[in-house]
Amino acid sequence: MSDGPVILQDGQPMTPEQIVDKLNNYQHALHRVTNELESWNLTEGDEDSAQAIRFGKAVLGA
Repeated sequence: MSDGPVILQDGQPMTPEQIVDKLNNYQHALHRVTNELESWNLTEGDEDSAQAIRFGKAVLGA
């Protein structure tokens, strides 16, 4: 019996290490997407949107 909620992958409980690895992958993907959005906004000349993205990244420590 589990002491708390269980995160499943393909019907099997994930280990803490698997969960951390998956969260790290999501974090890296989020960083790549936000960097790409910032770059795209700068390329398109939308400095306000790029600045908002930079502010959000700073708040998140990215």
